[in-house]
Amino acid sequence: MAIYEFLTSLTYFYVLLSELPEYHAVTGGRAELPCNITQHSSEDKVSLVLWYKEDARAPIYSVDARNSPLEKAKHFPGASLGSRAYFETFTKPTILRIEPIQEKDAGIYRCRVDYRWARTFTHSMMLNVIGKPHLISGSRLATNLLQWKVSLFHSYFAEISGSH
Repeated sequence: MAIYEFLTSLTYFYVLLSELPEYHAVTGGRAELPCNITQHSSEDKVSLVLWYKEDARAPIYSVDARNSPLEKAKHFPGASLGSRAYFETFTKPTILRIEPIQEKDAGIYRCRVDYRWARTFTHSMMLNVIGKPHLISGSRLATNLLQWKVSLFHSYFAEISGSH
């Protein structure tokens, strides 16, 4: 089991270092994470679609089409997403829709597609969650601006005095 955990962690860190497509959602809004399930042969079919978050070993969402066409496949959302998630099989590309988005939903997602005959494909992406802005009272805003100006003033004179 230790080798499996090591390889999973190694894969996770490799994905972290590589360029990932980024998707953005606002807290309380909706995220749509794409997953390309295109078959490379007309004779092949999708068997399973598994979604993972970060380096989790258990899927956060599963679609089982081993005994039926993808459009009639069984959907199994994990406990972390529950009824907030649904995998839409009728869109191109197919998407995992999460609504409403929570700040804890931010992270790296992996979509793994198992085919009956072709090799498995995994697509990774980053979901950034933007928190809703908070209103700042006028006095607090003035205090923050004053602190920023004082900090800028000190930085400017430190730079001048250091350059002579």
